[in-house]
Amino acid sequence: MNTSVAVFDVIDEVIAPLSAEVPERPSVMEFYDPEFEIPPVLADTEPLPGRRSSPVRSLADEVEQYTRFVAGMSAIGLAPGGEVTPEAVGLYRALRGGFIRGVVTGVFPARQEPWEVRFFGDEDYTTVLHKLGNRARLRSGFLSELPGWVFDGLPDRPPGPGQHVRIETDEGGLIPRGCEGAVEQIRECAARPRLGTVLVDLAVRNAILAEYPHGAFGLVDNDLGRYQFSAAVGRTGRWTVTWGPASRSTAEQWIVEAVQSHA
Repeated sequence: MNTSVAVFDVIDEVIAPLSAEVPERPSVMEFYDPEFEIPPVLADTEPLPGRRSSPVRSLADEVEQYTRFVAGMSAIGLAPGGEVTPEAVGLYRALRGGFIRGVVTGVFPARQEPWEVRFFGDEDYTTVLHKLGNRARLRSGFLSELPGWVFDGLPDRPPGPGQHVRIETDEGGLIPRGCEGAVEQIRECAARPRLGTVLVDLAVRNAILAEYPHGAFGLVDNDLGRYQFSAAVGRTGRWTVTWGPASRSTAEQWIVEAVQSHA
């Protein structure tokens, strides 16, 4: 194999339809506030995990903080009429301070608009926002609901035929000799009539697990069925690329395992 073939060459081919239609995806860190705090009057007795307790504030400072907090909630429809509920506070906490943050972007020839999902979560709550054109749906609930909610709206497709492929690059991200067959299998599937392309960006705590080109995970639907692809760099600096038949549950399980391994 020509040593100029790199992991990014292969993934670029796989996600080409999506890159052409959505050249810029939202950042997983959008809406994140590293200094996010819940006003004392609304907070539980414990600070957010990983955060230090705030210094004692004056009453005027607390009132100002509360006013800003409720205004931020109201701006996205979480405090209608200024009413604040514990559930809405948990939702806003996940949105602004949650350590689980992700974006799913999909393009499908049968749909006129790209499919976009943003999701946020912490130890307890999750917030999932689905967007398709001018339509949007916001859902909130317990963290256990996150994987299933994220992929609501994904078209049904059966797993495609073929074997699972795993390629390990050298330290420079180049695909070594002996992997010609595996690379050709990926490229042949990617070149078939495309029915959908989905890319998942995910950050858990301080780790960017997938935000291409800083790692990748996604789904490809072609005329044969559905496939998953991934690219991740290990501690040695070598990349591992995977490809194989997949289903919706494959993507859900990837999120579950990614969160569990870094939470």
